[in-house]
Amino acid sequence: MDGLKPGHRKIIFSCFKRNLKSQIKVAQLSGYVAEQSAYHHGEQSLAQTIIGLAQTYCGSNNINLLMPEGQFGTRLQVLPPFFFFFPGSASR
Repeated sequence: MDGLKPGHRKIIFSCFKRNLKSQIKVAQLSGYVAEQSAYHHGEQSLAQTIIGLAQTYCGSNNINLLMPEGQFGTRLQVLPPFFFFFPGSASR
């Protein structure tokens, strides 16, 4: 198996289905994933999962599947709709 949880698979599948190649906001993708893949745990939980897939600090992930763009990892408490990311080369 790939080692991903079902929520992670739904996010990656939705990125492939939408054919993402440029950056997108977390709020836009979480709405798309919730609509297309019957994700029923809430969009806030989905946004936190997307942010977790894009984190790059030491110890977070072996390989991040989504590449962060913006203020990921800063001490400023920025709301998730203002985070940007794009699919990484490892997810292809």
